[in-house]
Amino acid sequence: METITLLNTETVIRVISHVLKDGSISPKSFKLRQWPEPKGSERYISVNRYDCDFLVNDLRTYDKGRNLPCAKMNVGEIRAINLFIGSTDKHPVKYDVLDMHSEATPSHAGIFITVANMPLEGSGDALLDSIEEGEDKDFHLLAIRSALVDIVKKPLITIDAICEEKGQA
Repeated sequence: METITLLNTETVIRVISHVLKDGSISPKSFKLRQWPEPKGSERYISVNRYDCDFLVNDLRTYDKGRNLPCAKMNVGEIRAINLFIGSTDKHPVKYDVLDMHSEATPSHAGIFITVANMPLEGSGDALLDSIEEGEDKDFHLLAIRSALVDIVKKPLITIDAICEEKGQA
């Protein structure tokens, strides 16, 4: 697979799976899942590249006619999130967006998260335990996810509306 660098000016789309009654996004929408083996821990949060020629097809394939809500996010804003875990600045949280395309999903990309230069995967238990023993891991994970919620372009948009924007309704 060829390596494609995403520019800070690019926009990515995240299908939002948890919308609260007031219309706001739950941080659970940016949760890395912990699957049973052999699949294991998720290593990134799936997104799609807005400017990819295959975006509409990829979203429609995933959506299956449900017209799911989505969020637009700027790659540069994701990378610029400034967050530290713990009581000092020794444990910076860094976000990066990398191309993860495949033949099946050409617009696919992923938001990768590191804490103190170690990758956050799945539930994050092992990583967060190694950083500050006895600290509330759920609080830290909520902060990591909430930072992504904070940069979402409001209001949410639907898959049908994205397809219409792209001239492929």
